[in-house]
Amino acid sequence: MEPRSVGGEPGRRPRDAALAKSRVGVLLFERGWTDQDLAERSGLERVRINRIKNGRVQPTVREALLIARAFGCRVGDVFSLPDDGPG
Repeated sequence: MEPRSVGGEPGRRPRDAALAKSRVGVLLFERGWTDQDLAERSGLERVRINRIKNGRVQPTVREALLIARAFGCRVGDVFSLPDDGPG
């Protein structure tokens, strides 16, 4: 079951929700991979990879796990919460 969405797209965030920081683009570059390479390794669609990489949608937990596994690292190495500033 896909998460509720804004604008009809699964996984799309509400306008006031903070986006998780993504290192997908950096990790792709470091490995010399394309979005299509990651799509094939993760089992996700290339368009979905691109939207996650560009911060247009939040990955679901499942997607984050699949992406991290494809890169051979932990989810926290690929995605992190934004800094809230000094607390």
